[in-house]
Amino acid sequence: MSSRRLILTNMPVRHHEMLVCVIQGKENGKAEDFFLYPPADGQPVPGEIYVGRIDRMHRQTDGAFVRLSGRQMVYLPVKGNTGCDYYSMKTRREEGARLREGDELLLQIDVNAQKTKLPRADGELNLPGRYLAFTTRDPGWHVSRKLKPEEKDRVLAAFSAQNCDPEDFGVIVRTNAAQADDETLISEFYSLREQLRQILQSGRTSAAGTCIYRPPALWAHLLDRIPCTTDTVIESDHPELLDQIRRMLAKETEQPVYKLYQEQELPLWQMYGLGKTLEQLTAKRVWLKSGASVIIEPTEAFVSVDVNSGKFSRKLSREETARKINLEAAPEILRQIRLRQLSGTILIDFINMKEAGHIQELMQCLKDKAAEDPVKTTIVDMTALGIVEATREKRYPPLTEQIE
Repeated sequence: MSSRRLILTNMPVRHHEMLVCVIQGKENGKAEDFFLYPPADGQPVPGEIYVGRIDRMHRQTDGAFVRLSGRQMVYLPVKGNTGCDYYSMKTRREEGARLREGDELLLQIDVNAQKTKLPRADGELNLPGRYLAFTTRDPGWHVSRKLKPEEKDRVLAAFSAQNCDPEDFGVIVRTNAAQADDETLISEFYSLREQLRQILQSGRTSAAGTCIYRPPALWAHLLDRIPCTTDTVIESDHPELLDQIRRMLAKETEQPVYKLYQEQELPLWQMYGLGKTLEQLTAKRVWLKSGASVIIEPTEAFVSVDVNSGKFSRKLSREETARKINLEAAPEILRQIRLRQLSGTILIDFINMKEAGHIQELMQCLKDKAAEDPVKTTIVDMTALGIVEATREKRYPPLTEQIE
């Protein structure tokens, strides 16, 4: 398989069908991303914007419990930012006022409900486009660090030439803005700015509990993870999904190949072995080609990862054996963390090495692979006991929780 492929199809998981979306890599056809989207259950979902009423300030956790409607509550981390001017308030308060019970404000769902935890919300409102994102905080221009200097200069010059004014909003220029022409960027700028204006205006007149914005589709963020080129294939057995994606990507200068799967005897998810992929992604042990293995065990406090030599049988020195296995395991560990949607503190117990050069080589390999993850992943350090400490931002519930 020589092209990157996005697959969207329904697959039976436990007692109901879920929409499964998989991105397969260009190099070897392996899954790079694996997402499950269960049927709607009425719970708030990430990206939605609501008018909420503060039910109770919770000083112990430095947050607030916010009521949407009826019995539906969400948790809002405050993190010391208790000033009303930090939020998009519905209830008008005097300058310098602090948040208190009964206040009504706009908030955006950040993380789904997980087990006994409420959905988590954020007082910062973000409106993402394909090339830009608008936010209600940090006014001004913010450019992705992954943009090359000449790309950054070209994009900002295009906005400057058209006198594009962010006003009181923050504008984030995303990495793939380099792929868009000036006209497309300008059009998206004005479209997002007007949409965010309307959201804020609607929030001032809507009752608490009202959802005033829903993202186009939960899976739409995956379109940002694939290059829009003729080498990209988007395949689904749902014609309406393909039509929706065509509309979303209509302004791209290059178009991917859209493929409607119509084989009746063999479902699309079976065609690509997605059931087996899900089974592997929920197993603790991951086998490597060399015969070594990786054990991945999420706990309440952190994610534990252990590298074992297993069946590795090459006749090498102890140090070189450890180096070979660790360098093979490192990219697969980060791939598995991304696929399984693990987050928080991650502790990786590699096979001990003594040579400083080998340790440095391993750490650089981890940092290079972590930089490829769309979700912020940081390789912190290696402890004196040889444990690598890493963190990954929480965006989605772990895959194992999604199928419980």
